Amino acid sequence: MKLTYDLIKEKIDKAVDIIKDIYPSFQYKGFTKVRISKARSKWGSVKYNRITGDFALTISNVFEDIQNDDKANEKLLNTVVHELIHTIPGCMNHGPNFKYYAALVNNKYPKLNIQRCTSMGQFGIQKTKKEPLYIATCSKCRRNWKYYRKPKLFDYISKCKCPYCTTYTLFFSTIKGIAI
Repeated sequence: MKLTYDLIKEKIDKAVDIIKDIYPSFQYKGFTKVRISKARSKWGSVKYNRITGDFALTISNVFEDIQNDDKANEKLLNTVVHELIHTIPGCMNHGPNFKYYAALVNNKYPKLNIQRCTSMGQFGIQKTKKEPLYIATCSKCRRNWKYYRKPKLFDYISKCKCPYCTTYTLFFSTIKGIAI
């Protein structure tokens, strides 16, 4: 399934109808910003702007990794409903108010399963483990520090003090196992 803004808009419209069904005084002003992110750790999120009183929705493109389009569409609707529940006053966290409205949705719409969190493994999505690009090693005590981005101390590595053996020892850096 290709995640598009039109598809998200369609799911938002369905989700608003669901929320209005369980919470009739729901005032949906629309999201000020809808974003598709590359985040792999969560399905979606909603942020509240205290100054303007508006909400911004972020949906992860992890939905594209779900092989079954029907399951992907169902999970996308589930995620949007979950995030819309957060826009109900008093439901910004996963506290008792959130759980109450999630239970109402789950009772009225058995196909939906609103939870605090769901694992990506249920949908056949495996997390990939990143390998560090830089490894700094103390030449005296041989302790290692792994970095996934170039650290600021990389250019000054020979002037760094080891926090464990507290001596100014020369650090030896590697990129993916290749000595520099």
